[in-house]
Amino acid sequence: MSIFSKKIIYQVLFCLIVICLLPQNVVAQAESLVSQTEVSRWIKQLDSNKRAERRTAQASLLKAGPAILSLLPAPELIQHNSVRETVRQIRIQLEHAKAKQSVAGSKVSITGKQTLKAVIAAMTKQTKNKIDDSQLTPAILAKQKEVHFKETPFRKAIDALESIYFIQAEAELLNQKLVLRPRQTSGKIVKQMTHDTGPFRVTIHSAQRRKLFGDDTNHLLRATFQIVVEPRLRPLFMTLHNKEIAATANQQTLKHYNPDARIELALGEGGKNLQFSVDYLIPKKQVIKKVAFAGKANMLIAAGEEAITFTNLLKTTGVSRRRGGVTVRINNVDFIEKKKKSHAAKFKIAVSYDTGGPAFESHRTWIFHNLVYLKGSTGKRIHRNAKFGTTLQKDGAIAVEYNFDHLTESISKYKFVYVAPTLLINVPVTFKFTNVDVLPIKP
Repeated sequence: MSIFSKKIIYQVLFCLIVICLLPQNVVAQAESLVSQTEVSRWIKQLDSNKRAERRTAQASLLKAGPAILSLLPAPELIQHNSVRETVRQIRIQLEHAKAKQSVAGSKVSITGKQTLKAVIAAMTKQTKNKIDDSQLTPAILAKQKEVHFKETPFRKAIDALESIYFIQAEAELLNQKLVLRPRQTSGKIVKQMTHDTGPFRVTIHSAQRRKLFGDDTNHLLRATFQIVVEPRLRPLFMTLHNKEIAATANQQTLKHYNPDARIELALGEGGKNLQFSVDYLIPKKQVIKKVAFAGKANMLIAAGEEAITFTNLLKTTGVSRRRGGVTVRINNVDFIEKKKKSHAAKFKIAVSYDTGGPAFESHRTWIFHNLVYLKGSTGKRIHRNAKFGTTLQKDGAIAVEYNFDHLTESISKYKFVYVAPTLLINVPVTFKFTNVDVLPIKP
């Protein structure tokens, strides 16, 4: 083995060891106090002939956390292979850390006498969740009330606002936001039983006793649940097995009506609010007033969005960029130059994710909704037109054709930017409810 190959192996191994030894909160920093100058110095130090200096540089870059991702140079701009490989490993680990922290539940910290408008602005900034207050009157938004949130989970903070400012919140699925409205009644609002876990809120709507036609000895108990996800996240697909949601009543475990049933729900764009039901068998003559549930579902989340940028567009055919678990490749660029008019461009790209499989194959239309734009020399964004075509589909990959109109500069002046989640993460959604009222059979 050559000295050069050994150098690469040693640097990669050290990089992985440092990551394993770092405490969890090191890579969970929301903001970085590290400057571009410091990052550039550490990158240069990775090519040092002294092993101690290389190790120090690697440790410094990892300790700085995911916030420095935008400061790391693109792989194609790094001259030396050993440095390029080390930076690639560091980037992968930081991108994974960023993606994983993005699926944690948001927290809110606000204290003092505040207007509702100020509280909403602070919550939006802290959590990145979109909150629409356009339905509230200026008088409601100007109300000043005492609030005391210290690392309060997002959903619990919203619950408190509903009570403090006399408003109501409702998830608007298609537009990926939480809409605030004036409370419609001065009467007491009946709160349903909820369980918060990370960025998810699970609600049990009902446990309803039903007749089971054709069965003279049993009734059905149908439990209906709802899962709501924080607006900032992109849930793609949910799966659950009936047998993983247990029900107990009168100190006995209820039998599932269909224990082997598997529920699969493709959530699509804006599908952040879903309902599902699980059925149980109960003897006709058995009196059941209260029931408890405990179980879990699994949610596939698209996490850790990154902007993947291509420059020098006339020479990008066949060029790939990889960020986290996603790879974007430009297959072809066609620039249509027009006289005395704005120009047009057509991009054919391929997007592939490390995650594949039949479920992903069937439910991935969300890829079509990833943000794509051209950035001109002035920084102005030119968004694609509404029409696009798909030219190839494989497991975990899709090829798309995007069209851009009204270009006023030559194609060499533009950058092609594709914003994509860098990691698809399966997140467990666990929940538990006790003392749930059993509703009688409807007459």
